[in-house]
Amino acid sequence: MGFFSKMFGSYSDRELKSIYPIVDKIEAMADEAFVQVLLQKLSHLAPRVVLTGVSFDDDRLGAMSYDRTTGRYFAYYNEKVHAGFHGTGDIFTATVLGAMMQGRTLEQAVTLAVDFTLECIRCTCADPAASWYGVEFEKALPWLARQNNAGAELQMSLHR
Repeated sequence: MGFFSKMFGSYSDRELKSIYPIVDKIEAMADEAFVQVLLQKLSHLAPRVVLTGVSFDDDRLGAMSYDRTTGRYFAYYNEKVHAGFHGTGDIFTATVLGAMMQGRTLEQAVTLAVDFTLECIRCTCADPAASWYGVEFEKALPWLARQNNAGAELQMSLHR
């Protein structure tokens, strides 16, 4: 890493810092049009982007994505659990990546990631001995395996 990178950060770091003021306003101004503008701005960093923690009411939470190459937006929401846990973003990201590596579309991957993250939170909330600092994703892995098996069976039937 060069001197200037150490002093000022990488190009991506600088680009992210330029949108931080926008991100700070999301809570106050969050509507679908605003989130779409934010996704468009983020797409200057990568052609396909996903924003998590999107919610327009007290009962639903999910994610929105944008594909700059097609101009297509996608949103998926599920139940909002009124509890906070560390690590849910890591679980979400790993699930999206894994699903896309298995050939799923971005929309399918985002849907799976929202549902799996919720399942991890549900498993954690159901365990009175669970820690407050992370989700017990291991307990939700059988659910994820069932989803992957169902997806694989569907793909196999489509290729016959």
